[in-house]
Amino acid sequence: MARYFADDGDYLLVNTAVLTATPFSISVWFNTTSTSDDETPLVFIGDKDSANHFWSVELYDGAFEITARATPSYDSYVEATAGYTTNTWEHGVGVFTNANSRTVYFNGGNSATNTAFGGVTGADRTAIARMADSSPFGVGFATSIAEVGVWDRELTASEITALATGYAPSYFKNGLVAYYPLIGKVDPETDLKGGVNLTSTGAGVSSHPKIIYPH
Repeated sequence: MARYFADDGDYLLVNTAVLTATPFSISVWFNTTSTSDDETPLVFIGDKDSANHFWSVELYDGAFEITARATPSYDSYVEATAGYTTNTWEHGVGVFTNANSRTVYFNGGNSATNTAFGGVTGADRTAIARMADSSPFGVGFATSIAEVGVWDRELTASEITALATGYAPSYFKNGLVAYYPLIGKVDPETDLKGGVNLTSTGAGVSSHPKIIYPH
């Protein structure tokens, strides 16, 4: 099973950041019901007491995008070059290189890079399906999320391709700091790598994408 978030009130959260500095990478599978312009957060790492210091991967207006915000500006986001489809499991990666560079990947390719300033500080919260800053909000439309991995390094192109093919984050142990399969059988939801477990508020379960796990 995966985790299912029906509306704005469903999310997973812990008041600990799985990491606090670049470089890092986030990998996530998602299956959503709309391509509307209601912003739908997938993964958030940031400062719970500020609206201007966070990293995130999210869906917006039919696109998978990533953001690093360090000012009251939206200039530090970048969208993949191909849009997602509804009711289909799809894969995204955000590679956050430093304060001035971040690259998005969608289904193993469709990449784009943004070089606006995004020097995030003060991260103290991790969330799934929640933009969990000082003005929090959740999914804009029903979305399932699974297989969230976070590494404290830049993933390689071959690793990103393998993840999009269905290999689990646990295949790539180098630098893996957090891994949430999001099976939906326990609460808090277990971080199999770093122990930063996420407490569920309203999150349900749905079918899981097909994933290749280590034997």
